[in-house]
Amino acid sequence: MIPSPDRLCRRAGIRSLVPLLAGLALAGCGGEEPVAVAPGVEAAPTLDDGGAARLAALGYVDWRDAPDPEKRGVTIHEPGAVPDELHLYTSRPRRFAHLIDRSGAIVHEWAIPEDPVSWHHVELAPGGDLYVITKDTALTRLDWDSNLRWRLPLPAHHDLALAGDGTAYVITRQRREIEHAGRTIPVVDDRIVEVSPDGDVRRSVSLFDRLRDRVPSSRLDAVAAQIAAGTNPDELGRDTPADVFHTNSIQLVPWEGATGPAALLSVRELNRLVVLDLGSGQVLWEWGDRILEAQHHATLQPDGTILVFDNGIEREWSRILRLDPRSGFHETVYSARGFYSERRGGVEELPRGHLLITESARGRIFEVDADGRVLWEFYNPDLTTSRSGKRKRAPVYRMTRVDPSLLPARLDGPGPGR
Repeated sequence: MIPSPDRLCRRAGIRSLVPLLAGLALAGCGGEEPVAVAPGVEAAPTLDDGGAARLAALGYVDWRDAPDPEKRGVTIHEPGAVPDELHLYTSRPRRFAHLIDRSGAIVHEWAIPEDPVSWHHVELAPGGDLYVITKDTALTRLDWDSNLRWRLPLPAHHDLALAGDGTAYVITRQRREIEHAGRTIPVVDDRIVEVSPDGDVRRSVSLFDRLRDRVPSSRLDAVAAQIAAGTNPDELGRDTPADVFHTNSIQLVPWEGATGPAALLSVRELNRLVVLDLGSGQVLWEWGDRILEAQHHATLQPDGTILVFDNGIEREWSRILRLDPRSGFHETVYSARGFYSERRGGVEELPRGHLLITESARGRIFEVDADGRVLWEFYNPDLTTSRSGKRKRAPVYRMTRVDPSLLPARLDGPGPGR
């Protein structure tokens, strides 16, 4: 199914702006928040609620209405919550990452305030090094004190996976032209790029070369129709019909039949999970068509099942699914009234079978037990105020539990070098 113009904009956090499709295509349905603010400091009133065109141009979609601005940091901490955990996250419009304890206190911070693009996602390596994806711009490796180890210009986005030897496998995207129905049209080709621990590109695997036959012909027809109607092909990028995959998570997994590293991928625009042999390029397994709706963050668990955050963009409510990749049996393990993130989202299984869930759109992260009871809850304290006085909260792409064995022997406290 081709996402309608309205659906494409809903995936970008904007609803019912079909008349502004041309302008949104130029902006990719949004961009970056315009003012950089020091970590932990609220922005001055800068956003203007008047005019959808300005909304799109300013990248307003990275700030969401906060009907409950009094909720900041940890709001629930029940005795049954997993104790002594540390969690890592980055606030979507910012250039910092925070390691927090269960009280919400900042244990450590990595930051590059002068970074020209906000941080999309971060991953922690053994020893406290931080890998940073600056969306469509670079993959950066920092040490514990935020000193730059290397910065690789790369159109990276969404996620990366780290192998035991420090090799990184990062999702990137690249425009390419293909022939379709007698016309040359652009598509956005997601690629998995292998990066050495020293920041050198070793190789790249194209998803379009492996998954082209899964892309509906009708979707490519829509791209051709836009060009025939006069749209500049250069304007067809991410969050337009040309964005045929929009892969948003990667995990290295052991998989029968793999000749090299195997990657479990969440491919949003195909509504599918895919296991790809990165050695041979062979698709080893796929699942989700007609079941998933714009899903995020698929992870293989030690028991052989897969957890996935199913956004539910058509039904407009989200759920956490657990599936058996061998049989295809799947079940909802968490859903609740009002639980919905039309963009982004994450889920991680904690000790004792609890789930750590990132409801990205609301900037809310919470832990639930097997009965669905909320034991711990955290709201991103990164708030700003629009010119009309509305309070806005920044989303969190994904919060992750940090294994203490990854950290240096001694925590020096918050802030680079402290």
